[in-house]
Amino acid sequence: MEETTSTRKVILRQIAAADTVQLRHSVLWPDKPASFVLLPEDEAGLHFGAFLADGEHELISVISLFQEPLPDGQDASRSLQHAARFRKFATSPEHQGRGIGTDLLSFAISQVKALWGVQWAWCDARVSAMDWYIKRGMHELGQEGNARFYKEHIPYLKMGKEI
Repeated sequence: MEETTSTRKVILRQIAAADTVQLRHSVLWPDKPASFVLLPEDEAGLHFGAFLADGEHELISVISLFQEPLPDGQDASRSLQHAARFRKFATSPEHQGRGIGTDLLSFAISQVKALWGVQWAWCDARVSAMDWYIKRGMHELGQEGNARFYKEHIPYLKMGKEI
């Protein structure tokens, strides 16, 4: 379950939940204690990382996926489909904009699709990253559009795509 992206010299592979914490914390919630980025369901999920393929194998991007139905408010045909929710997706700032996060997201979704047979991938997306998700084929979830909600002071929307 390892893939090398040769053009970027990155290795994509499954990792332990504990391996995600430092990057989650430093990128997503640096002003909170590290415990803030821990999820009660971490041990039940699958976690993936992107590593530089140099001698150091520095972890530069992480994502965690969980078997979780689409959020409430979906039409009946969608809500019955098996889905994976991805959470705590973070790429170190110095490696953003190079396609590494895109590669990791695609790799992780392909892995859980094969393992779990999911038909949808979805997330709570920061509004500031909404355009990034749209470029990767995602859209707002919900019949009437999606109400903005907040985690701490940061606005989010539910986004997803059929896979």
